[in-house]
Parts: sequence; structure tokens; C-alpha cells
Amino acid sequence: MSWRHKPLAVMILALVPALSAGTLAAPPHAKLKPGRTDQIPAGRAPLFELKDPDGRPHSLVSYRGRRVALFFFCGCSWCADCAREWGSFQRGGVLKAASPGGQSSSKAHAPITVIVFTGGADAGRAFITAAGLDTHQTVLLLDPDLSVTVRSYHAEPCPRVLIIDSKGWIRYANRHPDDAPRTAPALAIISHALTALRASEKEQRLARGVNRRQGRTHRKDRP
Repeated sequence: MSWRHKPLAVMILALVPALSAGTLAAPPHAKLKPGRTDQIPAGRAPLFELKDPDGRPHSLVSYRGRRVALFFFCGCSWCADCAREWGSFQRGGVLKAASPGGQSSSKAHAPITVIVFTGGADAGRAFITAAGLDTHQTVLLLDPDLSVTVRSYHAEPCPRVLIIDSKGWIRYANRHPDDAPRTAPALAIISHALTALRASEKEQRLARGVNRRQGRTHRKDRP
């Protein structure tokens, strides 16, 4: 007898062993409950280390000196919409830093996009490709047990984005009524993040200018 001819009760009983064994269990990110936005850290960004899909470890502290757009994605439609918007700005050159003279700056001063993905390696690669993210500007890190997403950053629900300045301070997180995850349009979230990234860029340029002026003053003061 085929499945479609069996009584509904028989079909439900047949699924019980699979459910008990966990073979039909939802992925970790599907179990997330909406978090309290006031639990998202402020001040210094919590440091962490995660592996990319090839198993190479990456630490947040290794990007100190560069601005970081830190995304927390699970691969859902809300995440995909934000990733596509961000990818379009990447491809358009909007995220590339510029020197005060208008010329492209060195890689050391350019922002980096770090995506913490709560799925597996294959799903993460597919997500990056589908969104059209620039792999030269993007680092994909896997967080299947949610150790960073939930315990360090309280970044649920997704999509969540934080802008971290070159000194490791959090300058922005989408936790406001007009950029809240799963309620605000993806373009609104990304626009707020870009505004924060540009503001951080201006501060970084000013700091470099001050350092250069101080360096010239010290040289002039030397006997």
C-alpha cells in the first residue's frame, strides 16, 4: 500500500521514531527565539575566533586597524535580502575606502565584511554566491553551535549587522524601530549600516591626519 493510501494516523506513527532520533530536527538557527535588542553588546566588540568553510581559523582581533561590517546570517529570506543589498554596494565600489585625496586607499584601510553564518559550509558558500557578495571583500565564518551568534553577541533574531571601527569599538547595530530585523526593509538596514561605516571612515581619516601632523611636529622638534 502506498503512503497516500495509508490512514493519517499510521503515517504520524511512522514518523515518531525519526522525530525521536532527531533526524527531522530543525537546524540550530531555526530554534532561535527573538532576543532582547538591549542585550547586544556596546562598547568594545567581543573578540572571537571561528573557522571558514575550509577549516582555517579567523579571529576578529586580526582585523584591528580596519573597519568591520559584521553580519549574523542564518540563510533565511530576510538574511538573503540584506546580503543581496550589501553585495550590490560591494560590487558598485561603494565600500572601498578612499584617501582624503580621492584615490583608493590601501587594503589596510579598506573595510572588511565578516559574515557569521549559522549553517554549514556548503550552505554558507551557496548563500554567498546567491547574494552576489564579493569574496575579495568578504570573510565567511561558520558558527553552527551559535556560540558567537547567541552567547557572545545576542544577535538573534537575524539579520543582524554591527559596524566596528578600526579600534574595535561597536559604532552601530540594527536595534532601532526603523532598522529592526524582520520588520524593517533590507535596504533600510543596509543604508543605516553604510551611514555608520562612512562615519567611522571619517573618524579614521581624521585620526590618521592627526597622527601624521604629530609625527611631523616631533621631527621638527628634534635637535
